Amino acid sequence: MARYSGLALKSLAAAILSFGALPAAYAQEQYPVVASYGGWGVYQVPDECWVSARPQASTVTRNGGSFSMDRGEVSLKVTFRAPDVGRPETSFNAGAAQVDDAAVEAVIDYQSYPFFAGNGDNNIGAWPQTLADDVRFVAAMKSGTTATISSFYPGDVEATDTFSLQGFGAALKDARTRCN
Repeated sequence: MARYSGLALKSLAAAILSFGALPAAYAQEQYPVVASYGGWGVYQVPDECWVSARPQASTVTRNGGSFSMDRGEVSLKVTFRAPDVGRPETSFNAGAAQVDDAAVEAVIDYQSYPFFAGNGDNNIGAWPQTLADDVRFVAAMKSGTTATISSFYPGDVEATDTFSLQGFGAALKDARTRCN
């Protein structure tokens, strides 16, 4: 499986910095939700549509014990950009700076999907490792019940966020249709 190329990764990172890493609450304040399905909101700006949700549950641990940490807004998002609406782009906003280049574990109904954290100014986000992983992850989201993402922060801190996938398939279909 090919990883995203350096240029594609830089383009993806720039796009995510402009829209993709926006937390769900910020997106709702800046851009009105055009439709809602379960916990998933649909958003639209010219040439771009996305679905976004906040976690249903979050736990943060340090050295195996419960830990309190202000991570800001956490969200899971899938974006379509016209005219290439056939290719979704998944992004996870961790709410705070993660360990640079850390492996991030995304699980849908007991099936694991490899994600990676960014680095430097881009380490608040995480993305599927390859385009093929992204396509498989989105397909699993459409038929799954929950997505759980575990991310890692400096100081041996781990956060686990669980997202309900109820309404995701309908929200995704709506977003794709709006961007056609």
